Amino acid sequence: MTAAGEKLAAGVPTERYARVLERDIDADPAGWWWSHKRWKQLKGDRG
Repeated sequence: MTAAGEKLAAGVPTERYARVLERDIDADPAGWWWSHKRWKQLKGDRG
């Protein structure tokens, strides 16, 4: 996610990691274990 010796502003490495993680989850959501209620889809909720 960074080149050797690359200097980044505060928060940039976290933001990059979050984007990579988000992309991976979007590509295969069934491969992720959702344990927090806010990520669970309720019956009948298709939105």
